[in-house]
Amino acid sequence: MPSIAGIEIAFVKANPDFSKRWLDFDTSTRVLPQGWTKAPGRRALPEDLIFEKDIPVPLRDGSKIYADVFRPCKITEPVPAIMAWSPYGKEGNGMH
Repeated sequence: MPSIAGIEIAFVKANPDFSKRWLDFDTSTRVLPQGWTKAPGRRALPEDLIFEKDIPVPLRDGSKIYADVFRPCKITEPVPAIMAWSPYGKEGNGMH
């Protein structure tokens, strides 16, 4: 059994598909079409959305965070922003 600093570590792989959850860092823009779903059983998009992935957002202290931006295709004027952030990441799956 492996150990760290003399403490035995019992390691059990929790999810064999865990590596499939990681999405590559990729600053990009694409359109998610009406009806698109993130996964089977999820609610479909009611209209086309512009999806900007990993967009750098500068903070006051000079550091950057990377956000995903979703906005309607049909709207050209500024719209309010909602930023969700948590220890579980920005993609809702515990990664990133």
